[in-house]
Amino acid sequence: MSAPHHAQDAHQLSWLLVRRPWPVLVVSLCLAVLLYAGWVLWVGLNTGVVTKVAPAGATVTVEGISYRLVELYATDRVADVDGGEGVQAPPGASFVVAHLEVDATRAEVVEGDTPFSTPGEVLRVTCQTELRGADGMTWSHEGPAVDRTYPSSCLDGGRLTLEQVYPVPTSQLDRIQGVVVGPQLGPGVDRVLRLP
Repeated sequence: MSAPHHAQDAHQLSWLLVRRPWPVLVVSLCLAVLLYAGWVLWVGLNTGVVTKVAPAGATVTVEGISYRLVELYATDRVADVDGGEGVQAPPGASFVVAHLEVDATRAEVVEGDTPFSTPGEVLRVTCQTELRGADGMTWSHEGPAVDRTYPSSCLDGGRLTLEQVYPVPTSQLDRIQGVVVGPQLGPGVDRVLRLP
């Protein structure tokens, strides 16, 4: 006896949904909004630039290369390795010099056809960095063209001390947070290195 009653209730429910479709519409719209919100969250987490500050003195690994900041200082003049005249910073600016211990023995190498290369070309990570200031401001490694003791790239691989020189407005020197290392061959997480 309960089976016909149950069938009758189901028939009445389906008849109500046909006569008044707004409950189905509301549920459908709620599901669509939840799906859209989830998609937006996923895209934001997986395609945006994410920056994480490493503990002071920490070693971080990005694209197979280990980095550790060992020295960071400001100067008005960058000297030549041969004792030459060097280069004076422009008026209102200083050079910030960063020395990093780098282990590039396991650097990632991409071969073949990528959006960044020609077919058959080999792409290697070059250990480029940025200097990070307050409010996310960054300065690229654009040091003066002088011969220095330490290399400014790790193209040859191996373990080395890397030097990066950044021209920075003198007014921003006290707002420097650290050196940023991040992926060069695709998306990922930027790491801010700080002195121990």
